[in-house]
Amino acid sequence: MHTPFPLHRSAWALLWAACQSSPPPRPPGELPETFSHQVETFRAPACQASQVPPAISPTGLDRAFARWHPPMQLPLALTSPTIDASFAPDGDVLLALDAADIRAWSEGRGRKGHRARTSPLLDVSDPWRLKAVVRPNGARQVTLDMTSAEDFVPQDAQRRRVEIPLARGAPPDVPVVIDIDAHALLFGLQSGAGASTDRTLRRIRQPLRRGGPNPIMDALWIEGASAAFSDAAVGQQPVNLDGSIRDAWFVHAGVSAAFPVSIPEDAVLTLATGQIGEATLSVRVDGVAVPLAPPAAGWTPQRVDLSAWAGQDVSIALSARGEGIGLFGHPEVVSRSPREAQVPNVIVYLIDTLRADHLNAWGNPSDAVSPTVDRLVSEGVVFWSTVSASSWTKPAIPTVMSGLYPTTHQVGLRGVTDRLPEAVPTIQQALRDAGYRTASFSASPLGSTLSGLEVGFDLALTPDHWSGRFGPLGHPDAAQLRDALEGWVAEDPERPFFAYLHSLEAHEWRQPMYEDPPDGLTPYERAIQDADEKLGALVQVLASREDETLLVVLSDHGESFGDHGAGGHGTSLYHSQIHVPLVFWANQALPTAAIRDPVSLADVPNTILDLIGVPLLDADGVSLKAYFHGEQRTPIREGVPSHQIRTLWQPEGARWDAWVTADLRKALWVRGKRARMFDLDADLCERKTAPDNVDGAFEVLSDHLRAARTRSAAFDERYAPAAGALQGEEVERLKAMGYLE
Repeated sequence: MHTPFPLHRSAWALLWAACQSSPPPRPPGELPETFSHQVETFRAPACQASQVPPAISPTGLDRAFARWHPPMQLPLALTSPTIDASFAPDGDVLLALDAADIRAWSEGRGRKGHRARTSPLLDVSDPWRLKAVVRPNGARQVTLDMTSAEDFVPQDAQRRRVEIPLARGAPPDVPVVIDIDAHALLFGLQSGAGASTDRTLRRIRQPLRRGGPNPIMDALWIEGASAAFSDAAVGQQPVNLDGSIRDAWFVHAGVSAAFPVSIPEDAVLTLATGQIGEATLSVRVDGVAVPLAPPAAGWTPQRVDLSAWAGQDVSIALSARGEGIGLFGHPEVVSRSPREAQVPNVIVYLIDTLRADHLNAWGNPSDAVSPTVDRLVSEGVVFWSTVSASSWTKPAIPTVMSGLYPTTHQVGLRGVTDRLPEAVPTIQQALRDAGYRTASFSASPLGSTLSGLEVGFDLALTPDHWSGRFGPLGHPDAAQLRDALEGWVAEDPERPFFAYLHSLEAHEWRQPMYEDPPDGLTPYERAIQDADEKLGALVQVLASREDETLLVVLSDHGESFGDHGAGGHGTSLYHSQIHVPLVFWANQALPTAAIRDPVSLADVPNTILDLIGVPLLDADGVSLKAYFHGEQRTPIREGVPSHQIRTLWQPEGARWDAWVTADLRKALWVRGKRARMFDLDADLCERKTAPDNVDGAFEVLSDHLRAARTRSAAFDERYAPAAGALQGEEVERLKAMGYLE
């Protein structure tokens, strides 16, 4: 977390007078501006670029990408099994409390006079999941403190707090089930001196707001490991083994599930196996057992040659013996025939917290900071004026995946556990439906399970997957993500793939490993250099492959270094925090082009889908494909927005809205404060306000916000807002990243 320093009003007045020209008129009814920003006191680079470079029209090459198309032959997924079962449901409930037990909890006053309801000692060892039934009663969230200690001493207890937002407008008396990974929350990353060795959940505390409203808890229970699979003998659901999530068929011991399949020529069965307990797994094709690789920790990739059954209608049976549950991750029958060259792989490579103007291609005078990105810019299609949908990760990444603005999907509006509803169309699901393999490799929980972004991927490797194997970065580094990607590609090399990689090197520029960098670089520039070097290793691999890969390099937001009195990100919508790089590169398969018009990260998914020929998402973002062909002679639309609705560290802070017009003028409005206008073409650093044309620009922004409210209401009606349980490893990862205290 950054240390906040309220800027004294008189000091701000001097700073404002020194840095700004005459202020623009503010909209009627707006209040005079006061500021209390976070200010960094370290040596930091200044804004680098003075103006936006001129546009370069697409040139060179034969535009091979115009012939790209999705796979013609889709894999055959195993569906509709015939079940041979001798199965007795096992709920595996370790502890259960009903309403009477909960009402008997003691009540006391905590800090600031707030009341709390605290359970008696529970003495539940090795809990797996904690669930509760609550009635909202008009409350906006459910808050629970869970305590583990040898003796209950409040000031010494190992305590974890989780806040679970409830759907807006939820009926007050309709019960809601909440679900918490209590064991991971309490014990996930406790290590080192002073860590508790007690593995028992002792107490649960429910803080209560004075005067309410407070949710009413009707039941609470703790489930063991097998409870998630207790409803059926065989079923299909996402399963997390050691931080690796795959959509899997589960089969209880003593059960067999048979799937009818027509085997194509030169076919192979691909899957990954795992187990809960001591189950022994087997696969049979028309009653013939086929060999499997020995089981390993977590998931074990498997490939079963089906050439002996080519052209036949067969039954593929998945079964488990012994004690426990067998897991068969994403089983599919695929052809090993070489794919057509015009079906490209796709990688979206996100470098978290990468501010555009600190790259050499965008104006940094040092050519040592970002040689890899600079090369991609010179060999691909670059959008100079890309605007992030927000200035922090939580709302920005769902926009990259769905093409929806934060005002539409609202992820991050209610709290840290907000999730994108599973039914929302995303790029990963669209490409998966088109025949692509899909995988996510994220070093940040905000870019994966903490935002519901593991949905739609065949494989989602979360930060938990690398727990205990972190280097000096303190998180999975980009080299680990790249190695995991290459290992996954090798599991099924015949099929095209879509991969999302989310690295944290630039986000973690304060780490000791980046202190005292050489060549006069700042710590932030050294972190960018590290991220760039690791991206370069992946580019080398892609350049050596025979197939084509579309690589899209971008960031979710930038970083402030005292710009406009602010430090870090998620604190404003100045360009230092929302101007990000966006480059499309395909190893000589794309034209060289530089696009000056402003675009949004919301445009990324539909642009990728349109380049390949996959139907577009119903989204706020548009396709930018016309720019690649040189067909777009005028800006593709009148402007792009950015929104800062809520952040973790300023939940009650002012809302920010911005609109960048097609001619690169920027309207910036902070609710309850002054409105401003900037001319980005002449002043990308936003040092001077541009008082002319304010009314027209803000009229466009107002029109956009009215339309956004309509889309938000339609979204809520179609997709119930989702709130997920905050996982224990995610809590610790967010603390390490500075998002939680």
